[in-house]
Amino acid sequence: MDTELVANEQWRAYSALATGMHHEKEELLCQDRVCYRVSETGRIIALADGISQEDLNIIGVEKVLEKLCTLFLRQDIDIINGTKDDIKRVVAMTVQREIERLAKEYNVNVSVFASTLLLFYIDIQNKYYCAVHLGDGIIIYKQGKEYGILSYPENGPAKNQTCLTTSPYAYQYLKVMRGAADGISEAGLLSDGTYEFPISLPDAVSVLNRVAESPYNLVQKMDDQSVILLRKEQVS
Repeated sequence: MDTELVANEQWRAYSALATGMHHEKEELLCQDRVCYRVSETGRIIALADGISQEDLNIIGVEKVLEKLCTLFLRQDIDIINGTKDDIKRVVAMTVQREIERLAKEYNVNVSVFASTLLLFYIDIQNKYYCAVHLGDGIIIYKQGKEYGILSYPENGPAKNQTCLTTSPYAYQYLKVMRGAADGISEAGLLSDGTYEFPISLPDAVSVLNRVAESPYNLVQKMDDQSVILLRKEQVS
């Protein structure tokens, strides 16, 4: 859990990872990873659900998340005046170049570093947000007193089929959402291991609240699970 103070508001990030029974049986670590970073004007959370069957994948997803978080916090992307296509192009290019660099460094196929991608960035100075989503998983937000699903998963004919960062169609399926952040006090990213179909918003919110209470509140399932929540709280 990370915490920082901004005037009379306190932003906290809560996260949890849980190794699925399948990977535990194969003696693999949880392939999911999350990232939380801050700057003077922004906060960002990101999540990647690694698909590879080897632990080297973890290095890849961590590096990709770090690159993207830095990209947004340095404001190398104009989320307010740039087009959604501009944002998609920079994100896709950044991910592709980092994966290709890692594949060359470790002398492996790029598929070793395949993952989904979820990201939520909020500019607390200009009160604007930008979210990016590729593949499965869901993005939750709270605006005012109401929760909503900002982005639903992209799946193929089967639940376990989705578009990944290494896919030649990644740019095509990459989703960008942005808008005014007035009233937004929470944003949550959940990997596909944390929910069932049909997706229930109350169940997803319940998962976020349980993780805020303790990072050990995820019940082990067959798949890996990852959750990260960004929450604004008042300081007395």
